[in-house]
Amino acid sequence: YKNEPIPEITAIALSESDYWFGGNGKIAYVNRYKPEEITFFDRLNGVPEAIISALFVDSYGDLWIGTDNSGIYRKKTDSNRIRPFFISSNSLENAINGIDGANKTIWVASNNGAFSIDMITGNREYYNTSTGLPHNRIHDILVGKDGRVWVATITSGLYCLSDDFQYRIKGNPKLDFFSLAEDKEGAIWAGTYGDGVFKFAGDTLEYFNTESGLKSDFAYFYARFLDFSSFISIFFLTFCVHMNMYLEPKTPACPTRQ
Repeated sequence: YKNEPIPEITAIALSESDYWFGGNGKIAYVNRYKPEEITFFDRLNGVPEAIISALFVDSYGDLWIGTDNSGIYRKKTDSNRIRPFFISSNSLENAINGIDGANKTIWVASNNGAFSIDMITGNREYYNTSTGLPHNRIHDILVGKDGRVWVATITSGLYCLSDDFQYRIKGNPKLDFFSLAEDKEGAIWAGTYGDGVFKFAGDTLEYFNTESGLKSDFAYFYARFLDFSSFISIFFLTFCVHMNMYLEPKTPACPTRQ
């Protein structure tokens, strides 16, 4: 590490055998079966001089790279070259906070709402306050196992982009959701900026904070863990108790994606 440091890891993507780590203008790759061998990518490979804010590996093995101010880049699986894929004239759209995907569609969280990109055609579809989102600053985005697309933003629950579905917390508290992950059972875990962690599972909501054992109420998930349920059971449930909170009936949250 001394010759090729990444002093601060700002994004992580994990697949079955490939581990990717992003920092400021640099990306590191590690094969889980050869952890002693580390490959670095920097400006000579095309990495922009920006903070790597999001990483995602698609089903083809391509690496999608989000930056804090320079849009989206892509590294194809058969190349060591990193090339620009999406750079907007709108600086807020170039601030990428999260990337996820399924099939041939990439879903992006930005400071100007969320948008989807067709990997084949490049066509984009936008979601923002004018289409029903509660806020344009989207901190994270998650494609669930059931195909639903969830966003983390300032709201009183979880918003879905892909159909008329919503998790709403009783009392409509204003919460700043910052990160999302799904466990093996399909429950959605949502970390917040200062209000702990919420687990949405069916019609039940569970809540964890410093009073129930968390080290901090500021919760961020830097990676979607392959065995996230095991991670949760070790990191959270050992220290936390269930708060027995329940969800209000599900109501339409956002327009159906055509």
